[in-house]
Amino acid sequence: MQTMKVCLGIFGSIAALIISLVLVTLSCEKALAATVDVYGEGVYTEANLTLDVYADINSENLISYGVKVNYNPDELSVAKAEKNESVWYFGNESSKHPYVDPDTSIPGEVVIIGGKLNIDTPTDGVSGKKVLLGKVNFNRKTGTLPTFALSLGKSNNYKNFVTTTNSILDDLSGAVNFGAVTLSAGQANPPTTPPSPVTNTEGAKSSDSNLCFISTAFGK
Repeated sequence: MQTMKVCLGIFGSIAALIISLVLVTLSCEKALAATVDVYGEGVYTEANLTLDVYADINSENLISYGVKVNYNPDELSVAKAEKNESVWYFGNESSKHPYVDPDTSIPGEVVIIGGKLNIDTPTDGVSGKKVLLGKVNFNRKTGTLPTFALSLGKSNNYKNFVTTTNSILDDLSGAVNFGAVTLSAGQANPPTTPPSPVTNTEGAKSSDSNLCFISTAFGK
């Protein structure tokens, strides 16, 4: 009888330990899960490179974002930078007013900032996986394969990533995860329709209230 009690005690301790380990693991996974994952995908040719910057919005919807694309100006020059105005805008579907254009004034940096306030559904924000934030077209200066790093668009208390519940993700450790930029060789600007096999066998060559909201949401 005494032996049975000892065995039951041992098994109880082991079960409690296993449960504790499971709870700790789940807690850690939750802590490590970012609210937003930001990453890039690029396609390059001998002369050009096109980089798309995306976000996986994993939990709370966003009303704003700010991303900086860091690159080597000895290897690349910016030909054009644009944000995704079809998703990030102020107004409504019939009258979209985008925020400021991307800032390319400093060599080696492209700052892309955007926000979303649809006056018909003001609390919705933006959600989803692989949401396009912006696109940068580069001219290549060398044959070296470029590398990139992504970071917060602006500093000095600027509010980059803000949710529909007014949470400032910039201030929360691990809330915004900046991932890698992956590059692949290919046609940077593919044709919208398949090329003719006869003529092209190699493919183609390639309102005041809104302003008030903007000032509030973007920390100005």
